[in-house]
Amino acid sequence: MEIVQRLPQPVAIVDAARRIVGMNPAAQRFLAGSPLLRDNAGSLGARNAADDARLLIALRSLRLSESDTHSPDRVFLGLGDRGGNRRTGLCLLRLVPSSTMGAFGPDALAMVMFHDADSRPHPDSFVLAAMYDLSPAEARVATALCAGEALADIAQKQKVSIHTVRSQVKTVFDKTGCSRQAELVGKLAGLPQIAGESGASR
Repeated sequence: MEIVQRLPQPVAIVDAARRIVGMNPAAQRFLAGSPLLRDNAGSLGARNAADDARLLIALRSLRLSESDTHSPDRVFLGLGDRGGNRRTGLCLLRLVPSSTMGAFGPDALAMVMFHDADSRPHPDSFVLAAMYDLSPAEARVATALCAGEALADIAQKQKVSIHTVRSQVKTVFDKTGCSRQAELVGKLAGLPQIAGESGASR
């Protein structure tokens, strides 16, 4: 759990029953001030029934209590009223002992990363690479697209051809399940940042 404590963004580790196994100080502050989520006597819950149901369904979709190799390894969830002023994005990652070298114990758990949709407009390229299995170059292109940069500008900044950038954009769309830039921006805007300008390494 030490790595979780070091992360600046709010992160909690929960089990299949939503019991909070551990969380960092940022998550404690986030839940204490969140109008949508809460620490409910040691369990992660939402403050209204509809969001709570969505959270439960998302966690169950990871099938933490089953040794199912076909279970998704990540789920993205948006909570709150789409027309309201506050939205919270959640990324739930399936942590299986066989793939984490037992770093989180002998049982399958979920890492929950919280993100206030109003706090940061653009995702971190390191997070994009981890979430969608993007190469560092693809993650940088995705981040640039979210920032509204044109393909020609991206190519010039990355010192590659426009053809290479177009190929990378196609790969990013394929891996994220998007077909348009606007769809990509909307999907990735709820992801958290590891650090302000760190990005993925080359």
